[in-house]
This record gives sequence, structure tokens and C-alpha cells, in this order.
Amino acid sequence: MLVFSQKEEALLRELFDTLLPEVEQEEAHTSEYWRRKGTDWITPDDIAEGLAGVSPAQQQDFRQLLKLLSSWTVGVTWNGPLKPFMKLKPEQRVSLLMAWRDHRVNLFRKAFSTLKKLIIFLFYTKPEKQQNPAWPVIGYPGPLPDAEPPPRDRMEVLYGHQIGDSISCDVLVIGSGAGG
Repeated sequence: MLVFSQKEEALLRELFDTLLPEVEQEEAHTSEYWRRKGTDWITPDDIAEGLAGVSPAQQQDFRQLLKLLSSWTVGVTWNGPLKPFMKLKPEQRVSLLMAWRDHRVNLFRKAFSTLKKLIIFLFYTKPEKQQNPAWPVIGYPGPLPDAEPPPRDRMEVLYGHQIGDSISCDVLVIGSGAGG
């Protein structure tokens, strides 16, 4: 699993809160949901766990992305101030990400898409004791309980029949591949 440096972890936290900021909301039944920001729910360890299933090359690409965001040269990519992401004002961080979203260079669009999808995916799918606080607000009841397997005595496997034998059944599966 990836292990992030303290600097990378701080950068990831700023990315969480830039993509999932706290929003003031007056409706009482959803205000708690809107007050929650990215760092209230996801951690750099969640990102590391989410990236555990991708190739080492993709993990290295992600590290390169963090390195770019940590450098003053990131300003060149969006015609903004020559400052690292962490030193930008919140509205400048949003502007940077929006510039990458619409960038003419595909690599920056891909970087934005990766950050957005990974962070938002983790925010909405991470359960806390099988209940994510975002789920009731978006109308998701949570995962279905584990179903019990059907009793084994409901199926009968027939062997040794001869050509011309007659068998009565509801379903007949011959062979063993996809489609029977």
C-alpha cells in the first residue's frame, strides 16, 4: 500500500476540502450533510487503500501529480500564480481545478478527473459501521444484507442417463460455461 509523506498528506487534505467544501445550508434536515467537508470523512489512508488495486505505474503517476501540485510550476499549467497548490487561496484552488477540467491538454483533464472521481467516490462509499452519513440524504438505504444461499437439496444433478431417456424438469443446464 502507498505511504504518503506528511507533505503529501497535507496536500491531499486540501484537495479533499477543495473538491468537497463545507456549504452553508438553511434546510434543517440536510444542513448536517452540507456542513460536512472532505476531511470530515476521508483520509489520505483511504486514498492509499483506493490506489492499492492499480498498477505500480499508475501509483507512480499519482505521486507525480502530487509532486506537480506541490511545486510552484503548477501555476504554469493554468496561467495562475506561480505558487504550489497549498499556498493558493481557496478560490484559486478551485480555479486551478476548473482550468484542468477544461484544459486543452488531455493529461490535465485526466488528472482532474482522477482526483474528482477518487475523492468523491470515497466520500460517498466509505461506510462508518455500515452507515455513511451521506446515504440517507441522497436516498441510499445502504448495502443489502447478505443473502442466505439456497438449500443444496433443491437442486438435483443427474448423471448416467442414456440417449433417448426422458427427463422432466423446469430448467436444464448442459455443459459448464457461460451460457451453458
